[in-house]
Amino acid sequence: MRRKGKGKSEGEYKYPLRDKPAVTIAIPTAIVENIPLLEKTIKLAYVARFATIFRVEEIHIYRDPYDNSPEENFRLIEIILRYAATPPYLKRKLFKRKRALRYAGILPPLKTPDHQPKIDLEKITRLDAYRKGLVVGFRKGGVLVDIGLDKPIIAAGRAPPGAQVSVHIVKRGKALRARIVSEEKVPLYWGFRTIGLLSLRELLNRFSNKGTLTIATSKHGQNIIEVLPKLQSAIKKNKKILVLFGSPEHGLYQIFEKENLSLEDSVNWVVNFVPHQGTETIRTEEAIGICLAIINVLKCS
Repeated sequence: MRRKGKGKSEGEYKYPLRDKPAVTIAIPTAIVENIPLLEKTIKLAYVARFATIFRVEEIHIYRDPYDNSPEENFRLIEIILRYAATPPYLKRKLFKRKRALRYAGILPPLKTPDHQPKIDLEKITRLDAYRKGLVVGFRKGGVLVDIGLDKPIIAAGRAPPGAQVSVHIVKRGKALRARIVSEEKVPLYWGFRTIGLLSLRELLNRFSNKGTLTIATSKHGQNIIEVLPKLQSAIKKNKKILVLFGSPEHGLYQIFEKENLSLEDSVNWVVNFVPHQGTETIRTEEAIGICLAIINVLKCS
């Protein structure tokens, strides 16, 4: 669909800023248990897409007490999600051939601001941009960084060869300046980080500080329709949100009970985001999309 007389498509995409409050999700290792590698990859592709659509900052992976191979499943989840989150121009440089990535070619592009395509610095006269890069060497006054151009650029700052960094590039006419910056200093949504492996207790302790709202998702929780205004108020009062999801076979009540924890006592909210669901169960990746969509509306309205 085109705007009349302007030649531009409706709702033209603009690079989004970092979201506030920042959203973190926690998924169990058992999300990929007992299914073929192709299906595991497809499932994690949905996780990566939903996470980026709704500007998730971190994906924590917790050890599911019902999982028979938590370490193995964690390694697979981590490498596939890290691969998906890596800019296309760095993938071959950072990942070797591995069985876990056999079907990585089916992962859909995320097209987040850090995945922006190649830019031609010679043709652009004015530029203020951020890029992710790989340190490949040292130069006087800085380091050489591969940011997906024809050749590495020199950026001010220090980092060892092989380090992944974020670079701020400023160009005014022929003058070009680049420097390494911390991810937190990048104002744009910069994709998600994959973090784990943690037990549920370790995960909850990490987010026990003030300013973090913890939300557990469960069909046995409070009806989202009934708690909508109060939940929205709570979301807007906090700096961070942690949303916990159960596994395909076990809900959070079962998982917490297995860990000798009380779900209600461990989190701020237990919410049923899909009242009157039409299926017996909702897959974890489906729940992620549904719940983050509702939370996104509550944050933005």
